[in-house]
Amino acid sequence: MFLLEEFSLIVGIDLGTVKSIVGYWDEVENIPKIIPAKNGKNFIPSLVLVDKFGDIHVGWDAFNHPDKYKEKTNYISSVKRVMGTKGDTDRDQLHTYPQEISALILDELKKQAENYLQTTVSKAVISIPSHFDDNQRRATLEAAQIADLEVVRLLNEATAVALRYKQLSDNKSDERILVFDMGGGTTDVSVIEAGEGVYEVLNVKGDSQLGGNDIDVLIANYIKQQLKYQYDIDTIDDKFDKFESYLLDKASELKEALSFHNSYDIDLHMIADKYKKSQKIQITLSRDQFLSFSSDLLDKTLSIMDLALKDSNINSNTLSCCILIGGGCFIPYIQEKVKSMFHCPVRIITDNSWVTQGSVIQGSLFSGHTKEMVLLDIVPASYGIGTLGGIFTPILEKNTVIPTKKSTNVTLDLNYYQDIGPTQYYSEITIQVYTGEQGEARKNVHLTNLILKLNRRYMKTKLPTFAVTIEIDSNMLLSASVKELGTNNITSAIIRAPFGLNQTQISLMKKKIIDRKIPLNIKRKFLKYFNFVK
Repeated sequence: MFLLEEFSLIVGIDLGTVKSIVGYWDEVENIPKIIPAKNGKNFIPSLVLVDKFGDIHVGWDAFNHPDKYKEKTNYISSVKRVMGTKGDTDRDQLHTYPQEISALILDELKKQAENYLQTTVSKAVISIPSHFDDNQRRATLEAAQIADLEVVRLLNEATAVALRYKQLSDNKSDERILVFDMGGGTTDVSVIEAGEGVYEVLNVKGDSQLGGNDIDVLIANYIKQQLKYQYDIDTIDDKFDKFESYLLDKASELKEALSFHNSYDIDLHMIADKYKKSQKIQITLSRDQFLSFSSDLLDKTLSIMDLALKDSNINSNTLSCCILIGGGCFIPYIQEKVKSMFHCPVRIITDNSWVTQGSVIQGSLFSGHTKEMVLLDIVPASYGIGTLGGIFTPILEKNTVIPTKKSTNVTLDLNYYQDIGPTQYYSEITIQVYTGEQGEARKNVHLTNLILKLNRRYMKTKLPTFAVTIEIDSNMLLSASVKELGTNNITSAIIRAPFGLNQTQISLMKKKIIDRKIPLNIKRKFLKYFNFVK
C-alpha cells in the first residue's frame, strides 16, 4: 500500500452498469493501479439492496446478501441505463432519483479508496459512454455531488481505453483506433486518432439501451420456456416474488459461461424449492441455441460500428487497430464477426479495468504526475433549436471539437412561439433547445428553454431576428443564450435537466448516503419506484 498526499490525489472511476472500479496513480512506479474491494476483487457489483429494515447495502454486500431474492427486500441494478432519463416518482412523501443510487455506488468506491490509501478522496475523473447526452452527464455530476466527489473531468470511456492502449503500446506514431465497447447496459463505438500526446476523437456512436442486459433478458425468456416445457412450471404464477431478478442473474451466468464453453448447464435450486419440485431443475443452453434467438440483437450492436465509420466517411482500411472491450465482446460470435469486418489487427481486452486505468491517466495529467497531453473530443450529436413548424434547426453540428461556442442569427416567426390577436404585441418568446439529428424537433432530446422578455414590441406581421448562442465545455455540458438584435437584450438559460436535482434534494440525499438508511415509512414506495430498474 502506497500513501498519497491528499492534494495530489485524483482517482479514476469507471461507473459501470454491472461493475464499477476505482483506481489511482502510483507515484513510485508511475503507473495507474486498481484499488481492490475488501474481498480482493478489482471491482464491485453496481448493485444496491434495501433490506426489510430499511438498511442500505451496496456492492458486494448487496450481491452476497442472504435475503436478496426474498420478499420485502429490493435488489436494484443497472441504474446507469436510466441516468438522466428517469426521475422523481412524485408519489406521497418519497422523492428519489437514479442519481441517488449511483451516488451510493460512488460512495462505496470512495470509501474503498480511502481505506486502501489511508487518505481523503475528494476528486475524481469519472468515465461515461461517449454518446451520453447533456441530461445524462448532468445526472452523473449530481450523483458525484451527493457522494461528495468533485469531478475534475467526465471522460468518455472509449477515450479512456485509447489512453491506456497508447500507454502500453510500443508504437508511438499516429494510429487510427476503433474502440467497440459492449458493456452491460450500453454499447459504445468511437474512432480515435491517437499519437504522441494527442488524442483526437473522429466520431462516436452508441446506444444507452443496448448491451449485455438485453442478452440476459433473451436468455431468461429461454429459461422460462424450458421450465414450462421440461418441468411444467408456469412462470406467470407469482409464487416467487423475486423470480425475475433471480432468473436474470442465472441468465447472466449462462451468457458468461457460453463465452468459454460450447454448452453449459445451470441448476435452478431456488426455483425447485419455491415450486416444491423434488427433482433437480437444470437448464442446458448451447451456443447454437443461444445464437438462434440472440443473433439479431448481436447484429444490431455490430451495426453501430458500420454507422460510426459511414457517418464520418472513414474507410475501414485506414484503421490501425480495432479494440474490443466489455463483457459482451467475450461472445465468440461478436469476435468472429468483427474479425471478418476489418483487415486491421483486432485486440480483445480481457482486463476489465482499462477504462478505469485510462481515467486514472487523465487524472494524473491534472495532478501533474504525467506529461501534458491533448484530448480533442467531439459532440456526439447536433445542438439546435425548434423553429417554425416544429423543425429542428442545428446551430452546432455533430462531431464539432470541444470546447466550442457558436452563434447563429435566426429570424423567427413569432406566431410559432406565441399565439396572439392581429392587433396585439409580442412581449416575450420561448426558444426550445434540443440535441439530436431528427428533422422534427420534438423527436430529439429536449435540453432547456430560452425565455426572452422583448425590449421592442413586435406586431404579428413582423419577423424579428435573434442571435442564439450554443456553448459546450470540456465535460460536454451545455450553456445557451439568446439576444434580441439591435438591442442589449440578452438572456442565458439556466440549464436544469428534466430529471435534475436542486440543492435541497442533494442535501437530503447526502444524509441518506451517510446513514445508509431509508425510513421504514417510505421504504415501500422506494421499492415500488425501483421496480423498473431490474
